[in-house]
Amino acid sequence: MKVIGLTGKTGAGKSSVARLLSERGIPVIDCDVVARGVTGGLLPELEAAFPGVVRGGELDRAALAKKAFGSAAGTAKLNAITHPAVLREVERRLRALAAAKTPPPAAVVDGAALIESGFADRCDLLVAVTAPEEVRLARLLARDGRSEEELRRRMAAQREDAFYTERADLVIENSGESAALRPAVEQLIARLKSAEKGKNQG
Repeated sequence: MKVIGLTGKTGAGKSSVARLLSERGIPVIDCDVVARGVTGGLLPELEAAFPGVVRGGELDRAALAKKAFGSAAGTAKLNAITHPAVLREVERRLRALAAAKTPPPAAVVDGAALIESGFADRCDLLVAVTAPEEVRLARLLARDGRSEEELRRRMAAQREDAFYTERADLVIENSGESAALRPAVEQLIARLKSAEKGKNQG
């Protein structure tokens, strides 16, 4: 079973690419969803690193996002706490898929920090999704309910596009034009099929 890593900046539109791949029968593991599931076991560490984010025994995700994503240092601190737990769960899910009676030919792991966490080395194919800054900002304003000032600060703390594109096997530009996005996803699927065919013939 091939492991496809799907990465890129926040707001780049990775979820749109993941949805199209899912529609083609390729299972998707969303690292954001996994993270929400595992953070409950990390409350003491999160509170120690970001005082005030745990209230009444519950994680205040908005407070955590404000403190962690406002700077590169804060993001790195959060990642150091959460990445090991997230990656353990991702690996567990990948093993379960591979052990199925009829395992899928590939599985997608969708995460913004696949490279930083070291998981990119685990991937058979790394795909970077990019989008213009103003497109990403518009998506985040519609999705996150944060102020433009806060989102721009969060975006400024992220790495440049080249960090992703130079390490990727394939780059998909997602400016929001579905007519352009679908062919790019089809190209990815064709690449997977070609690799699988070559493996079977080898």
